[in-house]
Amino acid sequence: MQKEKRYLFVSGNPRSGTNLLARILNLHPGIAIGGERYSKLWMTNSVGPEHFQKDRFADVRPEDTGVTQAQIRYTANVAEKFDDAIFVGDKMPKLWPFYDHLFETFQPMVLLFILRNPFSVALSHQERFENPDDLFPINGWASVTNWNRSLQTTLAAIESGAPIIVVSYEKLYASLDNLKPMFGRLGLDLQDANTEKISDGLRLFSERSRKPAKRHEALNHFVASSADFATYRELSEKHCILADVPFEAPLKKDHFRASDKPKTVEAN
Repeated sequence: MQKEKRYLFVSGNPRSGTNLLARILNLHPGIAIGGERYSKLWMTNSVGPEHFQKDRFADVRPEDTGVTQAQIRYTANVAEKFDDAIFVGDKMPKLWPFYDHLFETFQPMVLLFILRNPFSVALSHQERFENPDDLFPINGWASVTNWNRSLQTTLAAIESGAPIIVVSYEKLYASLDNLKPMFGRLGLDLQDANTEKISDGLRLFSERSRKPAKRHEALNHFVASSADFATYRELSEKHCILADVPFEAPLKKDHFRASDKPKTVEAN
């Protein structure tokens, strides 16, 4: 019989790094979480503890999620870890509409909510929406409404005592050391994970992040005027476990090229 487990769920917004976060977590032997394993059942509040029994979890059904070979392989690899795992669960970006069901149904549990700035979230949505080979359903403008609601719902849940850990997309993936507090809050040691594979993933993420981003001034203006920055600051400054970790920024002396530095005007 499967030992009693704790539940771990990953949420945030689409295009906020939940996929990478789930893969990093699964590189620890104490964690076994799916990748939108029950994406269809979440929509009807039909997911329960019985779905995280090993045999049921490994049995991928059309009524559960999109049945693809990638999903079947991913689920099989995760299910192999169930016997020794401390945490079992699922990754579902848009989980916030179902918080009431989630917190009432699963005990003991922890929710990891990853927070990404709204400009990047909106632009990422728009890029996928404009791709003719992609069937992504939400454009950058519509994504701001979902972003606002997810943050507002999450902050309200935290203030009511819900077991939510907030992590920053921009800070979490900046270095291996920045992952330590997250694992620590789960009572786990990062050093027990496959840190070599995690480092490789962070390196690839960093390389992709350095690619020049497309400009979309109309979308940026909409985000600047419509995003709920007050709630964003509240979550990032008061509830994020990496709130005290500074963003990496160039030193002041590097802010200008030599030819662009302001010239000092000597007084006559």
